[in-house]
Order: sequence, then C-alpha cells, then structure tokens
Amino acid sequence: MTEPEGLREFAVFPNPAGGYAMARMRLAEPAWISLSLFDARGSMVQSWPGAISGAYDLRIDMSAQPPGVYLIVLHTDRAVAIRKVVKE
Repeated sequence: MTEPEGLREFAVFPNPAGGYAMARMRLAEPAWISLSLFDARGSMVQSWPGAISGAYDLRIDMSAQPPGVYLIVLHTDRAVAIRKVVKE
C-alpha cells in the first residue's frame, strides 16, 4: 500500500480487535495530527489531536463500543489516511 506524502506508515492492529486496537503512525517529519474513530453510521466516537515526531503508537480503547466495523482516520497538514478495523 502506498502511503500519502509525508506518511511513512499507518497501521492498525490487531484486526479484528477486542477491547483495544493499536494505531501505529510514522511520519517523515514532525506534524500536528488528528486521529479519529468513526462508527459504521459515520459518527465520530473518539478523537485524539496532538503533535508527533517520528514513530508513535496510540492505544485505542474500544471496550465501550459495540461490535462492528469502524474507520480510523488520520489527518495531518499534508495527508489523510483511513484504516478499517473490526471490533469483535
């Protein structure tokens, strides 16, 4: 998979997920990011803004979410990337 400019890696695991998922992000340079979790209806259920430099792993607590398909959206000033995760 080719990543958008400035994004070296964006992975979500385990998939399918149980009570949590990990989002691994690796950027080419320091940036302000926003990571959001959306349910199948398109409603944002969680969001994490912040500045990262290099590689960063974020633990996403999905224990309060019902089983289903979710989208994790990463926004930077130069890229948008989306990953699908299934919550069991």
